[in-house]
Amino acid sequence: MNKLIYCTVTSNHYLFLAIVLAKSIKRADPDAKVFMCLVEEDDSFASPHLRHFDHVILGKELGFSNFYRHMFKHNAYEASGSCKARVMLYALNTFHYEDKFVFLDSDMKVFGPFNEIKESLNHHSIILSPHILETGNFEEAFLTSGVFNTGFFAIKRSEESYQFLNWWADRIEKACFNEPDQGFFLEQKWLDHAPVFFDINIW
Repeated sequence: MNKLIYCTVTSNHYLFLAIVLAKSIKRADPDAKVFMCLVEEDDSFASPHLRHFDHVILGKELGFSNFYRHMFKHNAYEASGSCKARVMLYALNTFHYEDKFVFLDSDMKVFGPFNEIKESLNHHSIILSPHILETGNFEEAFLTSGVFNTGFFAIKRSEESYQFLNWWADRIEKACFNEPDQGFFLEQKWLDHAPVFFDINIW
C-alpha cells in the first residue's frame, strides 16, 4: 500500500495534455499508477493512446443517475469538472490495496515525486490547495472562482473521505455550471464549504 494512484479526467479534445501528464508522472514516480476518466461516448478516438494510462474508464461508468441527461446540460469544460468527485470515488472502490490518491487536472505536468503529499496523507484524510496563502491584493479575484483550486487535491482512504466525496459528488451533479453571476463556478466554488463540514488539511 505504498503506491500513489494519480487520477485525472479529460475529453478527446484535451487527451494530448493528459498524455503529457501521464508521462510526467511515470518519470517522477515510476511505481505510481495513472487512472484516467474519458468523458466521451466511446474510446475509439483515444484507443491508440491509452497505453500511457494504467486504467481508463468512460464517464458513463461513474454511476450518474442519468449520465446523458447530466452531460447534455453542460459544456465540455463543465462536464469534466462534474466528474471529479466520482472519479475519486471510483478509484477508491477499484484500487482496493492502495490508500492514497491524488487528483490532477489533465493540463498539469509533474516535475518530481509527491513525497510530501504521501507523508501528509499519513496524518490527514483530505488535502485541498487554496489559490493564495498570504493576504494581499488578490483576495477579491477568488470571491467568484472559489477559495480552493480543484486542479489538485488528495485523499486517503477513510470514512471521512467517502463522506466528503459523496457530498461533493451530489452537489456537482446538481450544479456544475460556469455561471459566476448565479454564484456557481464549476465544481470549485462548492469547496468553499468543505472546511466547515470536514477536517481539511490546507496544503
